[in-house]
Amino acid sequence: MELKTVLRGIIAAVIIFIILFSMLWIKTLSTANKYYTLAEAKFTEDNYKEAILDYSEVIRNYTPGNKKIYLAIKKMFHIAEFYEKQEKYRRSIETYREVTASLYGSESFYQPGQEWINKAETQIERLLKIIKK
Repeated sequence: MELKTVLRGIIAAVIIFIILFSMLWIKTLSTANKYYTLAEAKFTEDNYKEAILDYSEVIRNYTPGNKKIYLAIKKMFHIAEFYEKQEKYRRSIETYREVTASLYGSESFYQPGQEWINKAETQIERLLKIIKK
C-alpha cells in the first residue's frame, strides 16, 4: 500500500472524528442551554422543585466553556439557601445532593466542578448536624 493512500485514510478518519465530536459537543451545548431557559422560567415563577430538575439537566449536559453550567449550580445553591432560611433543612439537603449527583453524572475524562461538590458536601454535613439536634 502506498504511503499516500495510508495518509489519505488517516486524514479522512481524523476529519470524520472531528466532525462527529463537534456534532456531539453542539448537541450537548444546545441541550444544556434549552434546559437552562426552562429552569430560569420556573425559577422566576418560584417553582423551585421543577427548576432544580431542569438545572440538574443543565449540569449533566456539561460542556467545557459553557458558563450556564456554573450559573445553574449557583442557582441551585441559592435555592438550597432559601430552603434553609425557611428551616426546610431536608429540602435544602436534597438540593445540595442534586448538585453533587449532577456533577458526578457529568464526569468524563475528568471531574468538573469538584470545588462545588466539596462545598455542597460541606453544607450537607452542616445541615445534617442541625437536623440531629
